[in-house]
Amino acid sequence: MANSKMLCLAIHCIILLLSVEVMMKIRSVDAKECLEGLDVLPTCRGQEADQGCWIECQRKHGPKAEAWCRSILPGYPGQVCMCSYPC
Repeated sequence: MANSKMLCLAIHCIILLLSVEVMMKIRSVDAKECLEGLDVLPTCRGQEADQGCWIECQRKHGPKAEAWCRSILPGYPGQVCMCSYPC
């Protein structure tokens, strides 16, 4: 029983890591705004990002950049730090 729980946890971790990797590589361009998933591990409260996410976002994209959190997969508890900034 314990081995099956460990295997299930390992599979969920692998899915989470692969999903984060894909999210970090996706950049979308709107008319005036770009988005990037960052590789920092955020502490999210809903869509609110922690200080580490904000610092990394503004370090990479300047003081007008905004940080927020996004679910990796709908209904899955994992989240990734996202950065919105002027293109």
